Amino acid sequence: MLLSILLALTCGTQLWSKKILADPDAAAALAPAPVPGTIAQLGGLARTHKRQSFIVDGTIIEKRAEHDDDIHVVIEDSQGNHLVAEFPHPGCAVGSPALAAIKRARKQAATLQVGQHVRLTGMLFFDKPHAMIGNAPNYAEVHPVFKAQPVP
Repeated sequence: MLLSILLALTCGTQLWSKKILADPDAAAALAPAPVPGTIAQLGGLARTHKRQSFIVDGTIIEKRAEHDDDIHVVIEDSQGNHLVAEFPHPGCAVGSPALAAIKRARKQAATLQVGQHVRLTGMLFFDKPHAMIGNAPNYAEVHPVFKAQPVP
């Protein structure tokens, strides 16, 4: 009970239902299989691009816990393009049809390390512009991440 109360106080609020796929349009966005993409490609999409899931590869250049209990990861490609990936706390994603994938990814995130090459699968999300280290030019993110795996 106490954990539920604490999580409710720290979970994100801004666009949160979209970030955890609990909004009315989530089912349609989750239906198609993830498609391969690149960090540069996602960072160059129009902010009006449809919400869909992508698979992207990159090198972790930052990993940290955020005040809303997300694990914030920044990945980079060989050309220096960046993309933010977010691993929400499962307690903050209750009601999401993607909850099982969010739980799995959160466990996988615990093993990720800066400098590691990874393949992330998750939902394309355009965050509101704000000062963030590692954001894409269009504020595209992978939020939430469904799967994280090391790549050689």
